[in-house]
Amino acid sequence: MRRITLLPLVLAALLTACIAEPYDGELIANNPTTIIPRISGYGTALGQPVEIRAKTASGGFDVVHDSAVTTGYGWSWAGGTWYGWQVDNFNLPAAYWTAKPGGCGYTATLRAKVGDNIGYSMSQAFIDCWDPFQTSSEFIDECISDNSPDVTIETCGAVCC
Repeated sequence: MRRITLLPLVLAALLTACIAEPYDGELIANNPTTIIPRISGYGTALGQPVEIRAKTASGGFDVVHDSAVTTGYGWSWAGGTWYGWQVDNFNLPAAYWTAKPGGCGYTATLRAKVGDNIGYSMSQAFIDCWDPFQTSSEFIDECISDNSPDVTIETCGAVCC
């Protein structure tokens, strides 16, 4: 009898959206700023609405941007077609940033909802872990953050950088 391994199929089905940039733990600026240079990722359907959500002081998530959509030409991988989305020079309001100890900058935590799915976050730069020949389970092992779906980003303060 032939045995079928379902885990890769299940993982591919679960991988329906991601935030490729910034990656979890990324230092986005060497100075205090509220501007995030680029937030981008992928979804599995053309024209999916994208919401950027930011963690509040109480631990919930507010929608802070909701006018992005997946666009462009799709590319095939892991049994699906992927479409990109991008938000450039996004000004995340100061209320969503938390000061790091000793004047060493700020942190903020983001999530993205793409269509009906909360996107997975990357543990490193997408370009550094993406390989078109890897399986979806290899991609998840090598690229998806343990903090997923959250993306925590940082800035440095003048004292620490």
